[in-house]
Amino acid sequence: MDALLLVEGVLASLCGEGETEALCGGGVLASLCGEGETEALCGGGMLASLCREGETEALCGGGVLASLYGEGKTEALCGGGVLASLCGEGEIEGVAL
Repeated sequence: MDALLLVEGVLASLCGEGETEALCGGGVLASLCGEGETEALCGGGMLASLCREGETEALCGGGVLASLYGEGKTEALCGGGVLASLCGEGEIEGVAL
């Protein structure tokens, strides 16, 4: 399922079913690997939820994002101007360009 996301002109689009979906951001996001799985990003204005293996993982934050949980680990999405730093529980994995 293809999803078109526009977060203040930062995110582009996520494509592929069972493929790695790249998060394109003008100097904000690089890519998020799903290890051959499809992670659908829905945006209700910014972002709503990230579905992984049939489960809904909510992306919360100070207006944009807070944390992305990947199998018990916290992956931080950092961004200049749009995404800040995301707090994790013990470990923080940064997705940078």
